[in-house]
Amino acid sequence: MREAEPFRVATLNLLFDLTFWEERSHLVLAGFRQWRPHVIALQEVSPQVDNAHWLAAQLGDYEVHVCPALDHPSSDTLALLVRLPAREHETLTLGAEGRQAQRITVEHGGTIWTVANTHLYWNPVRESVRVEQARALLRWLDGPGPVVLCGDFNARPHARSQQVLSHRFLSAHRTLHGRDPDYTYPTPLRRGPGARHAARAAFFRAGGWVRLQRDAPWRQTVDHIFVDRAVDVRDCRVIFDLPAPHDPSLFASDHLGLLAELVYQGLHTETAATGREPRNE
Repeated sequence: MREAEPFRVATLNLLFDLTFWEERSHLVLAGFRQWRPHVIALQEVSPQVDNAHWLAAQLGDYEVHVCPALDHPSSDTLALLVRLPAREHETLTLGAEGRQAQRITVEHGGTIWTVANTHLYWNPVRESVRVEQARALLRWLDGPGPVVLCGDFNARPHARSQQVLSHRFLSAHRTLHGRDPDYTYPTPLRRGPGARHAARAAFFRAGGWVRLQRDAPWRQTVDHIFVDRAVDVRDCRVIFDLPAPHDPSLFASDHLGLLAELVYQGLHTETAATGREPRNE
């Protein structure tokens, strides 16, 4: 019997700053049209332009499951775009800046997959908050069947919060390539005029001198696709890493995205009538 195509999942922080959204949106749309993930996890979705629903409408066959921003100035909306029938959609409040997580379950290739999406606390000097959020995610995602956890984790790969998540999950990129991406944030995206953007650019440049001892911007890997150990990673690549052909400073976002192709190597699901996934031993 022919093996089903791998389960494709992608993640991208869209950037809530809409200064160049009209130009960037065409890059985002073209990329997802090319890769056709079964599930797309988005962070920093903008309610002002409803870009998650716009993207789904342009792609043509995706359902949108939104996790609205909480009443906090630093919170942002999450969205999962799915081109498979979703069995359920649930959300989890993580506290601290109104951060949240969302999850869906879908069936693909005879397996019930859970895909979760999150954006953890930002403040770089308060890793302890992200540690507690990571622990809450593990409790929430504890259960049978393969889980894929996507998002912007606002922490470098060896941070304590990432070590907590490693109790269950593996980085798909590191599993396949033996290392994490060189960086996923920030891209060279031009953010527009103004003191705030100039200060941000100066901060990244200063960080490059401190960490790299040379004139290069500070960058780090904060975006991941995490998978259970029973999941075989057939492919995992950085996406949205090229600028617009006509403008080397125009990127899809200030974050790079990731795309993974996955196959579950554990026990298959029980019959569709039960809807149950056997627990891995």
